[in-house]
Amino acid sequence: METRETLLLAAAQEFDEHGYAAATLQGIADRLGKTKGALGYHFPSKASMALSIVERFYSALPGLVETYRTGGSMDVRSLVAMSLEVAGQFRDDVMVRAAVRLQRDADVVDAELPTPYVNWAALTEGALRDAESNGQLVAGLDVAAAARVLVAAFFGTQQVATALGHRAELTDWVLDMWRVVLPGVVGDAAGDILSEVTEGVSRAR
Repeated sequence: METRETLLLAAAQEFDEHGYAAATLQGIADRLGKTKGALGYHFPSKASMALSIVERFYSALPGLVETYRTGGSMDVRSLVAMSLEVAGQFRDDVMVRAAVRLQRDADVVDAELPTPYVNWAALTEGALRDAESNGQLVAGLDVAAAARVLVAAFFGTQQVATALGHRAELTDWVLDMWRVVLPGVVGDAAGDILSEVTEGVSRAR
C-alpha cells in the first residue's frame, strides 16, 4: 500500500506539471528512480493512475462536506468556509491539483472519469436550498442558476490563478470572488458572512 501511494504521488506530480497527454510512464518512473516495468505491478497503464487520482478526489468529498454540516444542513457561511478549505487544498496538495487538471483533460484520458463539476453543483445547490429555507437568500433568487454560477466562478478562479502564476494567493482570489458574487446571493448579509469566515480562518491558523 505504501508503494502504491508513492506511485500515485509521483503520477500526480507528473500530471500536475505536464497534463495527461504530455505525462509519460517513463517520467513517473524517473521521479521514483524505477523502471517503467516496476510500475505495472500496481497500475497497468497511465490511465489507471489517472482514474485512481480522480476517484480519490471525489471519494474525499462526502467527509469534507460533513465537517461543515450543522444539524444536518449547510448554510452560506459553511459553503464559503468550505470553498476556502478546498482552495487551500488546490494550492498545497498536488494530488488535488492533479485530479482537477485530469478532469480538464478528460477527453484525452483513456478511462471513464467521473463527470466533472456535477457533484459540486449538486452540493452547492443543496447548501443554497438549506440557506433558502432559513431565510438567508435574497428574494426570488434562482437557486439552481446561482449554484451553477458559483461552481463556475470557483473553478474558474482556481484555473486562472494557477495559469497566471498566482496559486500561492489562491485563497485570497477566492475571497475576492465571494466579495463580488455573494451580495447577489444573500444581499446585505454578505459582509457579515465574509467577516465571520475570515475571522474563523485566522483563528484556525
